[in-house]
Amino acid sequence: MSQPLNIAFIGNQIAFGGGATSFYLLVKSLKDKPINKFVFASEIRSLEMKQNFKKYCEVVEQINISEVKSSQTSKTSNYRYLKAKKKIKEEVGRITLLIEKYNIDVIHFNNSVFSHLYEEILKKSDVKIVTHVREMILSNKGKVPDLIVDNIAKFSWKIITISDNEMKPFSNSDHVIPIANPFDFSKIAHPFLNLRGEWSVKDDAIIIGMIGRFAKSKGHMLFLEAAKLLIDENKGISIKFVIAGVAKRKPLWKRILKRLLFRTDFGDIVLSFMRKNDLYKHVILIPYTKSIFNVINTFDIVVRPSLFGDPWGRDIIESMAFGKPIIATGTSEFYVENKVNGFLIQPSPAALAERIKYCINDPKVLDSMRELNKIKINKMCSIKEYGDNVFNFYMS
Repeated sequence: MSQPLNIAFIGNQIAFGGGATSFYLLVKSLKDKPINKFVFASEIRSLEMKQNFKKYCEVVEQINISEVKSSQTSKTSNYRYLKAKKKIKEEVGRITLLIEKYNIDVIHFNNSVFSHLYEEILKKSDVKIVTHVREMILSNKGKVPDLIVDNIAKFSWKIITISDNEMKPFSNSDHVIPIANPFDFSKIAHPFLNLRGEWSVKDDAIIIGMIGRFAKSKGHMLFLEAAKLLIDENKGISIKFVIAGVAKRKPLWKRILKRLLFRTDFGDIVLSFMRKNDLYKHVILIPYTKSIFNVINTFDIVVRPSLFGDPWGRDIIESMAFGKPIIATGTSEFYVENKVNGFLIQPSPAALAERIKYCINDPKVLDSMRELNKIKINKMCSIKEYGDNVFNFYMS
């Protein structure tokens, strides 16, 4: 290749969190490749993260374009889809100006939320489109999800998915490949804090942790119901449960407005359950923190109790990198191999409580899982190999 590729990476947000971290690591992984990188996002909420991106690309800018979603946590209604369609020509005009200004060869869309723009982009330019599918698209669940899948399959030059699960709607495509998200192992080369003292947790207590903002699909209630079962039958075992990544409560006026609209705030449901079942002395709520590695380092066992049964994601990767045994809902063994380096369960409080008990009663199992997780994630998620795989896929 005589000339470097000019690639525009377009994502839906630059902030702190799993999705933005994966986007950043994608750009960083390609730092030594013959590529000029231009990053655009529909929302930039963190200047610090923006500066991180700037270390590895020529441009980081915000671009005003609409999103059309179909994922476990967010779905675009038919009405909002029609509103987004009305803006297509105007928004594609903005993208076309960027293509011309920076002589873009490839647009790498960092997720599936902009697929409604693809056809019009290809009418206006000869760029190639790469779609990085980072979420399960709920295909066959209505008009909008099916349109997203159809647009991605029809107009993408290449498709990357973060596991074999996101690949399923595109199983008939011959230009799709799963590439596991990377992890920057240099970030955990030094020791991290153990927060037991800060949390006032005894040295002999087992800490069971989950990570996730308050959203029903994340499985907070499943986690707490399992915690209640274990606490009720506890026979001398000291256990603490931790939920990390909890956002501040919404202002009172917003919560009142929700009630007036007959919509219940999920955070209120969680806190009410904890209060009614006297769980505050057993469960620690940790606000959103940029120092999440200290939190993971302190966990003994990590739980991903998602109601969608998706045992993959940034929390799984980071926990495996720290050698933490994982209990997750679902059946995919892309990361967590059942009874090998973790446990896969049905989304049931009883099943989760039973598996936690099993882990606590057999420390040797946990020891073997810790080592296996470190080995597996080092093999799967090397940032160098990730960059090589993505670049080779571009060039194949």
